[in-house]
Amino acid sequence: MLNEVETSNIPCHNRLTSMVTVYLILSTFRKSDYQITIATASGWDNLNFYFQSFELDRWFDLQTVVYDDGQLKSKPDSDPYVKALNKLDLTAEQCVVFEDALSGVKSAGQAGIKRIVQINSTPQLKNTILWAHDFTSLSAMKINELLKL
Repeated sequence: MLNEVETSNIPCHNRLTSMVTVYLILSTFRKSDYQITIATASGWDNLNFYFQSFELDRWFDLQTVVYDDGQLKSKPDSDPYVKALNKLDLTAEQCVVFEDALSGVKSAGQAGIKRIVQINSTPQLKNTILWAHDFTSLSAMKINELLKL
């Protein structure tokens, strides 16, 4: 399960490289028939904007995306990830989360997910199995190792 990443947190010179890396990661997951979705605290308008602007429907089924519909308990509550697991019919053990927000890392952990990749510039939290400053720091080998656990 992948989570949204705020590209505004990435320095300008790395944004394009990070976006290309994310594109390649998502395309690889899609070709490999992994079930992927987004769990976001954003509301419908923001989600719809990103889906249209970045053509996210290439990788994500909007029906499986968890977003703030007015009833969602926000991160760090486990609700977003519990709902995402239910929509994909997965257990926490079957899931890998890529998360850029500390509240999201806590949310995924509270949902029982153990394979959490923290993508941001803050120090690595204890409940994450991998930390990267941005997506360009993730190698295909590291990602494949995560998926095999």
